Amino acid sequence: MQVTSPNGQPLAPQKRTAPPPPLSVIHAEALYRPRPPVGYDDDGYPFEDSKVAQSSRHDTVLADFRVAAFALVVDQPDTMVHRNLLILFEQGNPRAAVEPDVTVSHGVGRHDRKSYKLWVEGKPPDLVIEGLSESTWPRDVEVKPALYRDLGVGEFWQFDPIGRTPNPLSAAIA
Repeated sequence: MQVTSPNGQPLAPQKRTAPPPPLSVIHAEALYRPRPPVGYDDDGYPFEDSKVAQSSRHDTVLADFRVAAFALVVDQPDTMVHRNLLILFEQGNPRAAVEPDVTVSHGVGRHDRKSYKLWVEGKPPDLVIEGLSESTWPRDVEVKPALYRDLGVGEFWQFDPIGRTPNPLSAAIA
C-alpha cells in the first residue's frame, strides 16, 4: 500500500535514522577504570576503589585546589566541592563514569554523597579541575575535555605541574 499526501501525491518512505550512541560509547576512552576491590552503592554504582595517588606532588596540589575552591564558596551552603568524586552520567550504566580530580557544583547542597549522579543532582558540575600526572596526562589532555564539554560542565581547567603542556594552568573548554 502506497502512502499519499492529502492532495493524492505519493509520499516517499521516510528513512529512519538510528539514535546517536550514548556518551559512554562516544567517550569510552575517558571513562573511569576502577581498580579492585571496588565499593558499590545500593543501586550498583561504583564509588570507591583501591587507586592510590599518582604522586605526592599531584596529591598535594589537588588538595590545595580543593581547599582554595572551598574557601571561595564557604559562605554558599548549597555549593559542593569534592575531590575524586565519581560523576555518573547514564542512569542504569555503572560504567558510564568519570573521576575528576576536583569538582565544584553550585545549587546541589553539601550533603554526603558517594558519587555525583547527574540524574539525581539535576545538573553537571560547574567546574572540574584535572591535575596532570605522568600516568594521567594523555587522557586528561586529549580525551576528557570532550566528555566534560558534552556533559555540559561549565568550566574545565587543567593544572600541569609536570610540564607536559605549554601552560601550567589552562582552561581546556569554554
